[in-house]
Amino acid sequence: MKTKIVFDIQNLMKPHLNQGQYLILTKVLRNAFENVEVLSKNNSKQYDEVDFLELFLSAKQIEGCSKNTIFYYKSTIEKNA
Repeated sequence: MKTKIVFDIQNLMKPHLNQGQYLILTKVLRNAFENVEVLSKNNSKQYDEVDFLELFLSAKQIEGCSKNTIFYYKSTIEKNA
């Protein structure tokens, strides 16, 4: 599933990038999705099974937050939960 998403993004961006930029995009996308779990809409979970903290932290990682910032978010949320 992640491979398909990366491939789709690459195809959409290819007309707008030169070869060097395209290779950088590929590397960035692979790194961004490395520790991310992707579920299809057909494989949806019940809300009580969804780990919203992990979803939030994954989104912050994709946005480029540092590991220290993500750790701070996690510890603050868990402390106040």
